[in-house]
Amino acid sequence: MNKARRKQIDEIRKQVDTLLYLVMDLQSEEEEYRDNIPEAMEERIAKADNVIYFLESAGDALEDASECLDSAAE
Repeated sequence: MNKARRKQIDEIRKQVDTLLYLVMDLQSEEEEYRDNIPEAMEERIAKADNVIYFLESAGDALEDASECLDSAAE
């Protein structure tokens, strides 16, 4: 791999990492929101739990992508 492609991969990895942090922030906000929902509002709690699950899954996928890009640039 040449230097130019390695640099491109590094730039993409940085963008993926930025997206990861944004997703993690959203997940944290949703968790805080969920923790403050009254227990009687079961439907809202279930929706928030669903959002948290999918944000966590997205974060995991972004972490995997970042690690793959690191490996590719080695």
